[in-house]
Amino acid sequence: MIGTNLDFLAMLVHDFAEWLEASTFVPKVWLSNIEVEVDLTIKRIDFIRMSGDIGKHNFLRLGGQAARLQKILGQNGVTINESQAYAALPDCWDWFYTHLFTYHVSTLAEFLNNIRYAIRLYVTPVAEARYRVTGKIDDYLDMYTYDRPAEIANEFAWAQYYDLLNSTRRRPNFPPFSVTQSLKNQF
Repeated sequence: MIGTNLDFLAMLVHDFAEWLEASTFVPKVWLSNIEVEVDLTIKRIDFIRMSGDIGKHNFLRLGGQAARLQKILGQNGVTINESQAYAALPDCWDWFYTHLFTYHVSTLAEFLNNIRYAIRLYVTPVAEARYRVTGKIDDYLDMYTYDRPAEIANEFAWAQYYDLLNSTRRRPNFPPFSVTQSLKNQF
């Protein structure tokens, strides 16, 4: 454990996980390659994962997503075989990425930005407590390090820990923000 109070960070991560695991209803999904129209109930995490995998992999690496599509459609009363599942993947890309993922991108950004700020709030007191000036560069700049915890023996772990503490010295890229409810009411 790095800090002392995980409550706020844990709450935000829990809320995000619940949102990802929630099922959403998408009416009239048309999978033209297999000539199926279905009112689809799907977990957000499933269409996000499928969108990412379909977008970055070729058919040789999409066996898991074809199987996932078969299962999701089966849960929605549509039975397809493996060949049909592969054939429907381009349609899934269109529906899941173009319609669903794109709609939710602002909400995803809000969740992730809030979690990033919570991590910063969690780490900052530790960074301040472990910060140690080791010399002067000039009248304005200090040379510094962080006191290394004895339990961090691995050099890679220390480098990651150091970078995490050091990240509190920079301003975040984006200020906290919230997305309008009109971008959260569908799907």
